[in-house]
Amino acid sequence: MLDFTKLIKNSLISVTLLFGASSAFAGNLTIEINDIRNTKGKLQVAVYNQEQAYKKNSLDKAYAAFSLSVNSKRNAITLRDIPKGKYAVSLFHDENSNGQMETNVANMPKEGYGTSNADDKYDELSFSQASVQVSDKNRIVKVKMFYMGEK
Repeated sequence: MLDFTKLIKNSLISVTLLFGASSAFAGNLTIEINDIRNTKGKLQVAVYNQEQAYKKNSLDKAYAAFSLSVNSKRNAITLRDIPKGKYAVSLFHDENSNGQMETNVANMPKEGYGTSNADDKYDELSFSQASVQVSDKNRIVKVKMFYMGEK
């Protein structure tokens, strides 16, 4: 479960650091987020370049973690000049902007969530399955939002 309480306070710093990277880095990664239920709240995004951090949803070991305003049912952001390597994206739709994924009594998500390359709301992808390779070119990764109780 991702906890973005501390992240929200530092999100501007994280995004600034991402876009202020030196030209010695390799390429760009565009994250396209689709099928967002509504424009309430924020999208809480974590980008991982390490398998262990991804497995544990460890925000402090994520390559980048930030929140985005929801502008429409489809949003995108580009991380520029990032190092070559594999990256996986995990995110959730924080509709009430409290920085935490809301769950029901059965511990099922009440808010939307998504992982890069997932095709189904029940997919539990490994880092290898969820990641995309970034080299010296632009790379796009698509993340479909899933909401429990919806088809």
